Amino acid sequence: MLARFLTVDSLNDIILKGNDGVEVPANRFLLAARSDVFMGMLLGKFQESSSPFVELGFSGSVLKAVVEFVITDTAEVLSCEQRKAPDSQHADVNAQQIESLVSLAEAALFFDLPGLSELVLESFEKVLKENRYASFAALQACSMAGNSVPEMLIERAKAWKYSRTQKWKCQNLSSSKFCPSG
Repeated sequence: MLARFLTVDSLNDIILKGNDGVEVPANRFLLAARSDVFMGMLLGKFQESSSPFVELGFSGSVLKAVVEFVITDTAEVLSCEQRKAPDSQHADVNAQQIESLVSLAEAALFFDLPGLSELVLESFEKVLKENRYASFAALQACSMAGNSVPEMLIERAKAWKYSRTQKWKCQNLSSSKFCPSG
């Protein structure tokens, strides 16, 4: 039932404007009900509480995913299945998906949406498991995002990078006695 807020603009009373100019319609009361940050911003004494437009420092796609999560407890970007592509293109697909997940993790942290943070972490781990290049792209995306990236994402990416590197080394050694079991 609440999903209608995603498709019927007349139910929304505010436009979240991304740093890329993309506008995302939303309902301030639904946002405020799910996030104390939104409650303070949209229903408190801040300038945003009386404005029909709120400019935020996230891309429109991230804001869309935040609004979608607030309404449905999930977001399309979290359930995207990997496209089948040649290995060289597959790395690019994963890098884009990882960058989206890192940005969404930043937003979940900023807006204090722990449920979204958990879903991002699950998706992040799924991408890391599915592709051998993903851990390197993940570390790069995390380093570009700065201090606001949740430590858990960085630690998972480092762990996957290490395990992938060890597996590669073992596969390329002529004797398996140097490789740890498992």
